[in-house]
Amino acid sequence: MCVVCFFLWQKKYNSIFYLTSAKTGKNVESAFYDIGLMAMKFAPSRCYIPELYSSEGEIDTRKALDIIQAQVCLELGGDDFASSVLRKQMKDVGINIRKTPTKEQISALIERINDVERTMLDNEEREWCYLKRKGLLSRIRE
Repeated sequence: MCVVCFFLWQKKYNSIFYLTSAKTGKNVESAFYDIGLMAMKFAPSRCYIPELYSSEGEIDTRKALDIIQAQVCLELGGDDFASSVLRKQMKDVGINIRKTPTKEQISALIERINDVERTMLDNEEREWCYLKRKGLLSRIRE
């Protein structure tokens, strides 16, 4: 296919293309990098929980705990691993799943999760998720 055809196709479908070389490796890394970025635009965010983004409406501590659990499972990439991390942190701050946690326990859990994530997430992602979780505290009704 000629280069002009690629340009026309790119314009018609609002897409990108790279002239690459398997022999020299020219533009191969750039092409895969941009494909990854485009895929991320359409994939759900690892930390996307609708309730986490809302700044409106009161929630109780059980709902806050549910939101935190869902977010941690998404960001750590698996229910089994995230659940074991959460169980330990919840136990350490005195949260019993059969009882309603206090706002102080939720706050302590957020801090503990943040400490654990220091070794698992890059600083920017960890800080973003931490701030979103901290935002839940202002929505908890007393």
